[in-house]
Amino acid sequence: MIKKLLSSVREYKKDTILSPVYVTFESILEIIIPTLMAFLIDNGINQKNMPYVLQIGLALVAAAALSLLTGVLAGRSAAVASAGFAKNLRRDMFYRV
Repeated sequence: MIKKLLSSVREYKKDTILSPVYVTFESILEIIIPTLMAFLIDNGINQKNMPYVLQIGLALVAAAALSLLTGVLAGRSAAVASAGFAKNLRRDMFYRV
């Protein structure tokens, strides 16, 4: 059954594989952000180390932007893969009837 369903993925294999990869990267970045916040507070603000605060602050902005980008890419690739799979599945069912 699964093998028959997977045969309908066809040209949407790339998006089917990329979607969980993007979600994984987004999740990793979402875990890194609070860790960076902890470093910022512990080593930067408490010790009044402004260059460190700036460095970690920029890293936080970069991590948030990258997380946003991977989230958008994950949503787009999941939508393309699911719509394409549904299109192929409908076509396969139509030709069998």
